[in-house]
Amino acid sequence: RDTRYQLRPFLPPGYHEEFDFPEMQFAVQQTANLAPHDAYRRATLQYQGQTSLAPDGSLQNYIAGRPFSAERIAAAPPRDAGLMVGWNNIFRWQHYGYRAAPVPMAYIAPGNEVPSEHADVLTGGGRVERMLVTEYQRVYLSHQAALEDQDYTVRVADADIQHYKDWMQFTEPFDMRGMAFVIERYRDPHEPDQVNSYLPTERKIRRLSAKERSDRFLGSEMTMDDFEGFSGRVLDYDWQYLGQKEVFHVVDSQHPHSVFFGPMSHVPNDRWQLRRCHVVETRPLLPGHPHARKVTFYDAETFNIALVLVFDAEDQLLKILYTIYAWPGGAPSGDPGGTVSHYRSSVAINKQSQRSLVNWSESTEIPEMKASAVRRLFNVSTLTGGR
Repeated sequence: RDTRYQLRPFLPPGYHEEFDFPEMQFAVQQTANLAPHDAYRRATLQYQGQTSLAPDGSLQNYIAGRPFSAERIAAAPPRDAGLMVGWNNIFRWQHYGYRAAPVPMAYIAPGNEVPSEHADVLTGGGRVERMLVTEYQRVYLSHQAALEDQDYTVRVADADIQHYKDWMQFTEPFDMRGMAFVIERYRDPHEPDQVNSYLPTERKIRRLSAKERSDRFLGSEMTMDDFEGFSGRVLDYDWQYLGQKEVFHVVDSQHPHSVFFGPMSHVPNDRWQLRRCHVVETRPLLPGHPHARKVTFYDAETFNIALVLVFDAEDQLLKILYTIYAWPGGAPSGDPGGTVSHYRSSVAINKQSQRSLVNWSESTEIPEMKASAVRRLFNVSTLTGGR
């Protein structure tokens, strides 16, 4: 109980209560310096001074590196400061992006029925209502700081107009095997995403609408815009900077894959660092959006998201989102992939329905993506026929 009392100032209300169970233990790691690669720092020094916000909140004159400094965020009015933090998250150091496979997705309800094959991950209580398994990869095509000699772009078609591509394919259960998604995010923030899904039962590709990004993803507690806290479109939200706050976050997991405990097996049993975060409120501009607002905690050094509090139309806490990372410990002057935070897992807790979604990666890598590999992964035949 003393430990939980000591944690209270560094875990927001609603999240703090999740740690109130007899088996709870909390290992604290010294706060570390998670420096990006030298290529990202060079690009930041070269171009940061010319980047600015347009009146509508979009970026102007951005090339590569971190768009905005801490000094500019501190000096900006709340709306602009929030936007700056949001853009820093979008363009944080991620090199080519990452591949995670396999990624089990556990839909958890109250009870005590955790499948034995996942008992090494879900070590507490909860009843797993549904299990899916996916493979996932994101590839950044432009604003890529390590590709200075290529104008910061991968040499593939559409790299001049697209920022990244996401690929996801389901391998389990049997009736969903082969279902796949490709998401293409454009450099122009006013341009809508192109989201295509392949449904094996229909044997055709379907284009998803922008509204579906805010729907529950396959009936889970996450939306497509919730992945890693925020994977949405900056201009689809109103932004307000609220200040800074120190919170606990797992940025350097001690496990090869995440381990969870507690009554619902969604509390990380790991080592935590106390991280200074920018706190930003966003309100969706899309009419009928299921979330009234989000309060998001962005790590002030990496701009990864430590925690998200999601509120409904009655301003009641609806969901808590967080992501767990591991730090590879590479030198800033060495292999660029050794300085990118490795995705370990993500959790969405629905405080009102008492259900949660826990995803974890069995293996995460930061692959070097040659142009031929990008073309092979994202072409239509791959989407319909597998990799």
